[in-house]
Amino acid sequence: ILRTAELVRSKDIKELIKLNDKFHKTIVDITKNNTLIDVLQRLSYRITLARATSLNIPARPQSTLREHEEIFAAIQQRDPELAEQKMRYHIRAAGEVAIKSIEGIHVIQPIKRK
Repeated sequence: ILRTAELVRSKDIKELIKLNDKFHKTIVDITKNNTLIDVLQRLSYRITLARATSLNIPARPQSTLREHEEIFAAIQQRDPELAEQKMRYHIRAAGEVAIKSIEGIHVIQPIKRK
């Protein structure tokens, strides 16, 4: 999380994308869910492309950092329901931003939380 904050401040998107991938891979590996690991490995190129697209949108790196902090905090609290909720929000927010970017609609604000 600290390294992510440094990269967000320095606007080093290339390194941020790499670290973002590592963050997500670590969480997936912790699950020890072989089906999830297999599916995500098969989709890894598309997922990396979506993450890279999302992180190149202004303000998205800051939102990503905040979302990662919330996910990490839920994991540290050993609250799987909260961690799942935070991860689902993060995936939806990043996906929505990436899709709108691909469509040519540059989004500055993330989706509103429910």
